[in-house]
Amino acid sequence: MIRSALKRLQQVLIEPSPLIQDIALYHKSRLLNIFLLIMIVVFLGVDGFYLSTTPGYMPPWYGYIFLLGSYFLNHTRYYWHSAFLTLIMFPVVIFFSITVGESAIPIVTIYYLIPGLILAGILLSFRLTVLFALIEIVVIVSMPYAARKIFTGFDAIVGPLSAMIISSVLVLVSMRHRDDLEADRQEILRNSEERYRLVSSVISDYSFSNLRNEKGEFILNWVAGAFEQISGYTLEEFNARGGWVATVYPDDLGKDARDMELLFNNQQVVSELRTIHKDGSIRWVRSYAHPLWDPGKNQLAGIYGAVQDITEKKRIEHEREELIIELEKKNAELEQFTYTVSHDLKAPIITIKGFLGYLAEDALSGNVERLQSDIQRISEATNKMHKLLNDLLELSRIGRLMNSPVNIPFHDLVRDALELIRGSLMEKDIQVVVAKNPVSIYGDRQRLTEVFQNLIDNAVKFMGDQPHPAIEIGHADSAQDGFATFFVRDNGIGIAPQFHDRIFGLFNRLNPSIEGTGVGLALVKRIVEFHGGRIQVQSETGKGSTFNFSLPLPPE
Repeated sequence: MIRSALKRLQQVLIEPSPLIQDIALYHKSRLLNIFLLIMIVVFLGVDGFYLSTTPGYMPPWYGYIFLLGSYFLNHTRYYWHSAFLTLIMFPVVIFFSITVGESAIPIVTIYYLIPGLILAGILLSFRLTVLFALIEIVVIVSMPYAARKIFTGFDAIVGPLSAMIISSVLVLVSMRHRDDLEADRQEILRNSEERYRLVSSVISDYSFSNLRNEKGEFILNWVAGAFEQISGYTLEEFNARGGWVATVYPDDLGKDARDMELLFNNQQVVSELRTIHKDGSIRWVRSYAHPLWDPGKNQLAGIYGAVQDITEKKRIEHEREELIIELEKKNAELEQFTYTVSHDLKAPIITIKGFLGYLAEDALSGNVERLQSDIQRISEATNKMHKLLNDLLELSRIGRLMNSPVNIPFHDLVRDALELIRGSLMEKDIQVVVAKNPVSIYGDRQRLTEVFQNLIDNAVKFMGDQPHPAIEIGHADSAQDGFATFFVRDNGIGIAPQFHDRIFGLFNRLNPSIEGTGVGLALVKRIVEFHGGRIQVQSETGKGSTFNFSLPLPPE
């Protein structure tokens, strides 16, 4: 109870305004409050003594104006004004109290200049303290002239003048020694901070301790190592932002909550989660946390441990996983490629071989009519094989032989693609409708032309007996993540849902009677995905098909 009351009294009378952010200034303000309170108490005691023992004694009331004014200014954050008023109080009050005859014992009053000098050594710089000491010496030397009745000659001030000179030398020497010590300390601190900075710049972890405050919250109170490098924050900024929980990536908050549960059960925790750096980037960290348990209260008093930046490690792991997936995918494609190539190329070879035998028989028998038919069959088989090989070569080039990306107007791509298959469109009298909204695509112009050409050509092939064949080409009005969605829609025979994925495979031809090698849609898929997009089909049997695919927009 008494301790609480004393603490409250200290808070009210001595502690400066909490709004003072500078630590050094805060402590100077606190020291000045203590000094002013002591001076007020001492002067009240001295004046009270003289009032009771010296008839006609008049206390120097203007001294209290200085003291109380300084105390009030210091409490209202005007520290420098308060310090200035406090220091000038000594020479001003002492000079006037002696010259107007209000001092009970003038020679003793002069000695009160020495506490002012000591206080100046605490509050002022070395040069300003020298100036203040000279002012006080001038005040003492002026006494035989300003108060002739009290000080009859120079010998009357030898004592206080000697004391002032000696005090000035001692104060100034101690200040110089203090400044030298502070300079050395600052140099050591700078060297230490530089070593800390250098060490922190090459290590990827930091140690920490979290302690409970009065509200029961865990506050990060100490860190050492690469804390600012990993988080981007100073310790003060980190706590002001809300601490650890405020910087954990939202999707990993559940993991952090489970870790805290383990710590509350007095168990060590090793976990990996994502944090948000001050610059907004995502960092992966591995946290080693150990509970600091209070057996007396049977509760958790704090947490200490270490945090390691594993962002680069995670990036490598992610790239490795993606590479493995890509290799597995490539292996599967290669397996399918090997099977389909051997199957599809075998057919024309068997055809050629078979008709070569018929060709020999026809030549011996002189059957010219069948001989010409055999030659035609062999020619068709070789043409088919040649087209297959060309398509395979074209497919293998995607991703290896690409042109530099450029901005291409959507309508230019569609126009080039339509021009390449103009004959097929006119032959079947197909109406083509192209969206008029202007938009550009960023990529390989030649390859992207192939995308539209193959999709339009595919629509032409599978139009069926539709009496009013039509193809619509356009794009969605909105974009997402720098990609726009395009479509090629027809009112042809459509595709059954169970074949939607299969049609993008190599040599997967749903209708062998329709001309083609089965490479076109596989080629389209590879080009779209190489540009970072995706392709899919929406279709039902007899209801036409819509191929939706995304392609990148020009960078801003």
